[in-house]
Amino acid sequence: MKSVSKLVTSWIDRANVKTKLLIVSVVPLLGFVVFGGVIALDLRAEANRSDVARETVGLTTVIGGLMQETQKERGMSAVFLSSNGERFGSEVATQRTATDEVFAELETLVVERAAILPEHAAEHLEAAAAMFGQVDTVRAGVDSQTVTLTETLDFYTSINALLTESIASLANSVEQPELAQRSVAFLAFVHAKEEMGLERAEIATVLANDGFAPGQHGRVARLVGSQRAFLTAFEEV
Repeated sequence: MKSVSKLVTSWIDRANVKTKLLIVSVVPLLGFVVFGGVIALDLRAEANRSDVARETVGLTTVIGGLMQETQKERGMSAVFLSSNGERFGSEVATQRTATDEVFAELETLVVERAAILPEHAAEHLEAAAAMFGQVDTVRAGVDSQTVTLTETLDFYTSINALLTESIASLANSVEQPELAQRSVAFLAFVHAKEEMGLERAEIATVLANDGFAPGQHGRVARLVGSQRAFLTAFEEV
């Protein structure tokens, strides 16, 4: 009798491309999403001791939530482009709405909590918002297949880099030692999750194209290495 692992492997081998894409792009991220939620709740509980800390951590977790949505939109857009518009059309349309909703929530919070924002965090969030203002153009290019995969990945990755920098600035502004330590751990986790999101986007295109493009295998290997480095940093904090 086949072992469970062999049965699962056999099922994956027989699955169609869309099913494989879902397995590769979604399943590994589920653990990160759930674990990230636990970390965010832990930060919020600790931050309840201080009004300023609570507002800072609340802003940090919303920024992390926006990154989660842009990561999903980036991955779905990559599949849509790589499949010449044959896959993930309805999914990416739904995801765009989810991304916009969290972005609107963040915009409101930034205005409400402007007084507690460190200067560098405010600058990075302003730059991210300005870049997000171009999202409709990028989305239209994805829909019409007139934007390249590299341009699309770079757009969302650049936004996420600015959001990550804002989280770093907010983490550095926390004065309570224990909360500051947890904020740094959360930052390392955010970095690792972003690298995983990029890896998933790359692998999704590999499956859509039934093979690696020139140089793509090396990019995936570097992303895996970066994930491990950030997760090691997270564990050591």
